[in-house]
Amino acid sequence: MIEYEYKLDFEVRDYECDVQGVVNNAVYQNYLEVTRNKWLDDKMGLKYSQMTFNRHYLFIARIEIDYKHPLRLDDRFWVGGIVRRTSNVKLNAIQDIYKYDDNLQILKAKLIIVGVTHDGRFCLPENIIERIPLSKDDRI
Repeated sequence: MIEYEYKLDFEVRDYECDVQGVVNNAVYQNYLEVTRNKWLDDKMGLKYSQMTFNRHYLFIARIEIDYKHPLRLDDRFWVGGIVRRTSNVKLNAIQDIYKYDDNLQILKAKLIIVGVTHDGRFCLPENIIERIPLSKDDRI
């Protein structure tokens, strides 16, 4: 298993499930986003709400998700991730989801995240540039 830089715990709630009793595929992206935003706050000292108030945005330019197993109501799970800065514009990230009871991998995701300012310039926030060293390996 990968050594993740950050993790966040969750439990599946009833409204996240579809009529088949499994988590709807779009809901998984919410889990990933909540985890990234918590990482921004805890590790980068950057609240997403404050960043958007300052009109600096992080956008998902690309996401590739491999759904391996479904989650169901009341499943306990965690999301882990790793982020690398490949320029002053772009972050590469991986995020994975695992169930707690049997450590089963539920999902594997690769993301490209770009920073954009209010005037349309591509640039990551200074807090991120200062705290995440530039990585030569953009594959993670």
